[in-house]
Amino acid sequence: AFFERRHDDALDHGQRALAIIEPALGLEHPRAALALDVVGMALEGLGRPRDAVAYFERALRARELRFGPDHPHVGVSHSNVANAMYGLGGRLA
Repeated sequence: AFFERRHDDALDHGQRALAIIEPALGLEHPRAALALDVVGMALEGLGRPRDAVAYFERALRARELRFGPDHPHVGVSHSNVANAMYGLGGRLA
């Protein structure tokens, strides 16, 4: 229960950060991508990999726009998406 509560707290803070950062700095800003990753990680921790994939994919798009497709930060985003999809066990649809 303690760890589940920590994931709930992380999700709340991540969503609040995203609500502030994304409108102020824009989708392409690295801080927006970081906030998207935090939300995705919290959702994974709560056993919601399908929802996590959506946030990780948004972070991936943000980093691709900012850095281009071959930047190491984009590679990390691909890894986050893959990890969340792995948690789905092929149940994305």
